[in-house]
Amino acid sequence: MQIEMTIEQLKNFLPKLESKGGGVKSKAILRCIPILERSLLNNVFKKSHSDTVQIWSMNELGTLIARGVNHKPAQARRGKPYSKKYLALKKRLGENMPHKFMDYGFWHGIHVMPRGSSSGASLIMQVKPILHRGFNYMEHHEKRRSVLKRAFLDAWQKMIDMIIKIIAEEATSI
Repeated sequence: MQIEMTIEQLKNFLPKLESKGGGVKSKAILRCIPILERSLLNNVFKKSHSDTVQIWSMNELGTLIARGVNHKPAQARRGKPYSKKYLALKKRLGENMPHKFMDYGFWHGIHVMPRGSSSGASLIMQVKPILHRGFNYMEHHEKRRSVLKRAFLDAWQKMIDMIIKIIAEEATSI
């Protein structure tokens, strides 16, 4: 994408990037929320039980994103498969969605929101811990299946494309 601007247009545009009332950056981040929510639904909860990844930390997630090409991140390591015993139990109980087990899953209660300064510097996904008989279901899935980090990884290119689109629209409308 190529954007042509005059110096005067650029001078008028720059203050809009992070204005206190929201600005272009904030608008772009807010438009990424549905992209991340769709990624969580489609790339985590609708993929096969055998399609899991392992991303140990936020630093590793950042490295995968940085090692990518043209905003398409590098591939994460394959995750550990679910045990046959667990999958059989889920099947008997009629629960076919990956990473969801009756009321103990984190299907409900995930919130995607901007965080940071008033200009919405970043997005976070927040999930309250899900405890069942002392077992933290959410922590277990994030450690062994990297479900939230995977949603970010799989949505990264679409989020970057949206940010570029919003900035380009704002810059050319001045």
